[in-house]
Amino acid sequence: MKRLLATLCVSLVACGATQEGGGSRAGGSSTNKASRQRHHSQRLAGRHAAKAERHAERRAEDRADLRAERRTQARAERRAEARKRRRRAAPTVLVSRVVDGDTIEVQLNGATVDIRLIGIDTPETVDPGEPVGCYGPQASSFTAGSLEGEAVRLEYDVEREDQYGRTLAYAFLGERLFNESLVAQGYARVSTYPPNTKYVERFLTAQRRARRNGDGLWNACPAGGVTPSPTASATQETPAAGGGNCDANYSGACIPPYPPDLDCTDAPQGFKVVGDDPHGFDADSDGLACEA
Repeated sequence: MKRLLATLCVSLVACGATQEGGGSRAGGSSTNKASRQRHHSQRLAGRHAAKAERHAERRAEDRADLRAERRTQARAERRAEARKRRRRAAPTVLVSRVVDGDTIEVQLNGATVDIRLIGIDTPETVDPGEPVGCYGPQASSFTAGSLEGEAVRLEYDVEREDQYGRTLAYAFLGERLFNESLVAQGYARVSTYPPNTKYVERFLTAQRRARRNGDGLWNACPAGGVTPSPTASATQETPAAGGGNCDANYSGACIPPYPPDLDCTDAPQGFKVVGDDPHGFDADSDGLACEA
């Protein structure tokens, strides 16, 4: 009997321990599951936050790009409006008479005004003290046929008048800069004097092309239509447009003073360097400029 009771007690104790262990395991499992769920929720929340942050950054970049594009467009519109204002400010006049290749008369504010086409020089035709220059009549005929009776838009540079009281201007026939057309087709040479240098690079480019192609006076006239003088001091030419004289460092041709910088494609051949050589025409320093 005592052995039976002892056996029952042992069984009951083991059963209780088993039940306690099972309960402990069940509780631990529930705790781990809850922890995993919390970690999963935190990871999801982190991913959502990062995604939202990336979207916000992209929206900010898009807004910045849009603002930059609007600023660029506004600047372009302001520049276009400024060009329109300049064009409205530049007078449009009727050409009543052509004096020679680079001088015209226009009707401006009820008066006849002499306009010297600035930055260029055509061979002489009307000065009683000088012979008619090579290709001068052709230049005068071209200007007359192109401008006489036509409306042109005048554009000014820094100086408004030359030493003879003529108005200095660029003439636009429609969208075409006529001063440049004279150079491009070989009717004129570049003759630009500071500070009136707005279109000097365009003129020099046109002259190089005309000279290379042998257009107009570059083919028909010796030395590109320039008559050499014996010495610079004996024949100190006065430029036709703008303030300034021929550079006294050169003899035998009227070379504009520096700047702008010229090269031998912009100058005649057969003249000399008698002082400094600001344009660098005398490469071998023998006194002869732009040797063939």
